[in-house]
Amino acid sequence: AMETALEMAQDQGNDELAKMIEKDLSAVKVRLSSGKDLNFVKDMQEKYAKFIKTEGLAYESRLAVMLNQQLK
Repeated sequence: AMETALEMAQDQGNDELAKMIEKDLSAVKVRLSSGKDLNFVKDMQEKYAKFIKTEGLAYESRLAVMLNQQLK
């Protein structure tokens, strides 16, 4: 989802947004590799949930993604 958001920002020429997303991506990778502060990773998942590609997901998974987005 974060990679998709980054690609979209780059495609739109929004360098400032792209840099912010790259910073988030870097922070997530550090936390995942260290296994520390995983709540931050969860927060980033929620922040970027709208960029999740659902085309290849099962129907139930797509419904879950859409429901989570509506609950926010």
